[in-house]
Amino acid sequence: MLIKKKRFGFFITLPILLLVLSVTMQSNNFAESVPLPVVLSVVHDPVVVTYQTNLTVTVSFDYAINVTGVEIQYCQLEPSFTCHFPKIDMIFLEPWVWAGSFIVLEESGVIGYKLYVYLQTTDFVAPNETDYLGYDNIVEPAAGQFYFSVELNTTTDTAPMSFGLPCIALTFGAIVLIRRKLRSIRNV
Repeated sequence: MLIKKKRFGFFITLPILLLVLSVTMQSNNFAESVPLPVVLSVVHDPVVVTYQTNLTVTVSFDYAINVTGVEIQYCQLEPSFTCHFPKIDMIFLEPWVWAGSFIVLEESGVIGYKLYVYLQTTDFVAPNETDYLGYDNIVEPAAGQFYFSVELNTTTDTAPMSFGLPCIALTFGAIVLIRRKLRSIRNV
């Protein structure tokens, strides 16, 4: 018996290989065609920051459909450059707005933060230059490392001592003592 070999394997494998290659190339083109979101604003609240302040950072994007996460890297910038770990996860608040907060651990000096934005296709860091969004609080404590800076307020609100309560207490005590003395004189 003579068995004939079929040579159709090549003709079946080639179209499958071309289909896989085509899909791979299209997905790369799709990833490259998705625009990077533009950061519209980065704000922190409160504006006056002191030791133990809960500082909330909010970032707004123009179009952030492919943002998968945002983290805050919080550092002390002055008097020494020291970063706190781990990075703080920001939460999705509303379309294209993310927010996160941290407690300020420094008593004086300058602190700073930067944002790590994670996308489906790539990642980026904000700020990435000293003229970022036209803000005047961008500093570069180390070469190529940019941060939104926050100067800590070290003045304490100390009001002058009020003499109102001690004066009232002394007056009340004097009245009580005088009345006792008068009663004791009447009873004699």
